[in-house]
Amino acid sequence: MPATSAAQQAAAPAPTSGQRESLLADWGGRIRAQVERARRAAPPGMRGRAVVALTLAADGALAGVRIVQSSGAAAVDGAALDAVSRAAPFPAAPGALGTGPFAFNLPVRFGG
Repeated sequence: MPATSAAQQAAAPAPTSGQRESLLADWGGRIRAQVERARRAAPPGMRGRAVVALTLAADGALAGVRIVQSSGAAAVDGAALDAVSRAAPFPAAPGALGTGPFAFNLPVRFGG
């Protein structure tokens, strides 16, 4: 498949809101799976759920991560942040989504 030039990408119609939601959902699912794989490296017996906000560049680079809903346990919150950091870099955003940055909230659960 030939490479698409910047001019061709700029001339492409913007995705509809439904298409954009679908692209974000698919990409978000890949990001979630990558964090889940990294989460498995947490210490055994850790239990809890934290919600992290992550900001990604269009190329999949992690631009920022923070806790937006604490588990109430510093160790769990730290493990959630570590899982996201270990999982990076993430897959690049679908080209139709534009240049970003992109923000996601992601729950990270430990121990069931």
